[in-house]
Parts: sequence; structure tokens; C-alpha cells
Amino acid sequence: MPKSQQLSAQIEQLYSLHDPGAVWRFLFKRPGLVRIIRVAYSLIEEHFGPNPHVTLRVVTDPEVVDWRQLLAEIRTSLPVDEALARLNELDLASFDRYPLSVDDLFSLDLECV
Repeated sequence: MPKSQQLSAQIEQLYSLHDPGAVWRFLFKRPGLVRIIRVAYSLIEEHFGPNPHVTLRVVTDPEVVDWRQLLAEIRTSLPVDEALARLNELDLASFDRYPLSVDDLFSLDLECV
């Protein structure tokens, strides 16, 4: 299996994809993000427990032409305050290692259920 297919399979095993075509087009244009989102999943597991449900989606801002960002939405049943605290710890613990430009391309959010 070619490396690109292996990476695709790994991403699809870890994440649900809201609109697979949009996610793959976004990642194709920004191949450096693939490694970051693979690492992000293991960091999400550290803070939210094993096998978290995380959905990747491409979001846009209708007021900013051509602005797109990949959003990893963590679904959790934790109380909102605890979930927000864990997300803040995750942000501080993990993304310090990556260039600030990642903030413009990839971010994390919560869906509390």
C-alpha cells in the first residue's frame, strides 16, 4: 500500500470526517498537517481518555475570503468546566511545540453532550 494510502487509512481510523472530500483537499494542500493531526489524536487521548470521538471538519469564515481551517471537534460527556479545563491543558501542553501558523490551520474544539 502506498504511503499516502496508509496515512489516509490511519487518519480515517482515528477521526470521523465530516466531509471527507473537503478534509482531504485541505490536507493535500497542507501535507505538513498530517503529522500534526496524527500526534494531536494521541494527545487528545492523554487528556480525554482512550478512544475519544473526534471529528475533523473544514470550517470557513464567510467574512474572510479563502480562509479555511481544519477543526478537530472532541465529543465528550464530561461536565463543561472539566472539559474546558482539559482542552486548555491540552492546548498548553502540546501545541507549544508547533509553529504559531498552526493556529491558523488547525484547532481543537469541544462538543459537550
